[in-house]
Amino acid sequence: MQSAHAVLAARGEWVTNEKRLLARAGLRGVDASVAGLRPDPEALKRGIGQAEELFGLR
Repeated sequence: MQSAHAVLAARGEWVTNEKRLLARAGLRGVDASVAGLRPDPEALKRGIGQAEELFGLR
């Protein structure tokens, strides 16, 4: 949520309703990453990698 607020703030957009926040920021894909998390090192590494790609950190 905070990353989505940051993306929109950088665009000069203000959001008062968070229902569509992730979609509007282009970060809806984070849902799949979070859903795939398991207490397993490989699954956690995979989830972190997916989030890094989504957030443009890779």
